[in-house]
Amino acid sequence: MSSGVWEGERSEPEKDRYSFSNLPVQARMFLKLVAIALVLLPAILVLDRIYLMVKERENYYHQTAQEIAHLWGKEQVIKGPVLSVPFQSKDGRRSYVHILPEKLRIEGDLDPEIRQRGIFEAVVYRTELSVNGHFSLKRIQDSLAKINASQVFYEQSFVGIGISDTHSLNGSSGFSVDGKQRELRANSGASGLLGNGIHVDYSLSPERSNDEISFKGKLKLNGAQSLKIAAVGAQTDVLLKAPWKDPSFVGRHLPVAKEVSEQGFTAHWDISHLGQTFGRVVLPGQNTVVKDKLIASSFGVKLHQPVSPYRLVVRAIKYGLLFLVVTFGFYFLSEMTTRHPVHLVQYLVLSAQLCLFFLLLYSYDRIDLTA
Repeated sequence: MSSGVWEGERSEPEKDRYSFSNLPVQARMFLKLVAIALVLLPAILVLDRIYLMVKERENYYHQTAQEIAHLWGKEQVIKGPVLSVPFQSKDGRRSYVHILPEKLRIEGDLDPEIRQRGIFEAVVYRTELSVNGHFSLKRIQDSLAKINASQVFYEQSFVGIGISDTHSLNGSSGFSVDGKQRELRANSGASGLLGNGIHVDYSLSPERSNDEISFKGKLKLNGAQSLKIAAVGAQTDVLLKAPWKDPSFVGRHLPVAKEVSEQGFTAHWDISHLGQTFGRVVLPGQNTVVKDKLIASSFGVKLHQPVSPYRLVVRAIKYGLLFLVVTFGFYFLSEMTTRHPVHLVQYLVLSAQLCLFFLLLYSYDRIDLTA
């Protein structure tokens, strides 16, 4: 009591000894880093939440595109034409031998357009395909001789074309086989090989003198995003055009010649059977294997869209954590080197600003961010 200081009361120098500024440098740095990490953690959680919201809206975008394609027409894959000849084996079973064309040429003009539903949009197209080529009668006779059929039903033969989404067919300008117009009928007639599609009946005459069985026709159909064609011919020649400046050539083969400009594209494929893993004749029991190989051999074009705003925001958010760490690190290093302390509230305001930036990107999904 004589010293003038109450019991339990510390002097001013003793109080200052416990202040933050009097702590060792290593201790101050450690405590500041812990405080910055505590500020950074809520910002990371906010970024993660924004990322989940963007992914959710991107999923809605893809679902809407699929719904539009379901109503208009899905991605189209054309397989054929294929000539099918029924026969009866010696054990009494009825089967088919399928002959692939010697020459196949397809030309098509795609007419693309953008369909919208709400704030979402999808690329669809109309097209008219001109199909022509020929089969080899000698190949048919040689194949039937090898399987030793007891009876061949030449009059019940047909030519089938596989079309992945037949409900989008707009009709045909006609399909002729051997120079005669034929009536198109539903289903490909060879679903085990071609899947969905259409066919025309053709009464084959084995005594004919001409070895070539020609076919020619036009198909009008709708589709979405892409059009692919299976390389079924011994020589497959395809020419596709469209007023679309961002094509993506997809599938097993790339075009041998292409021209892409702001007005659209023209692409030409010329494919030989020498690079294929299936023969010119499909015998009973080979349908499933050859069907998969036909799909694998398909090629064509996808009407590619520029990167969607959702994809751009997702890419930006993936770098969000890097932005936060680098910015906070710059502030911290500046604080340590200049000896000018930065208050934790400033770190908090900075993290809020960065999170608000990504939130605004998410909100501006109607704006063309690629412009």
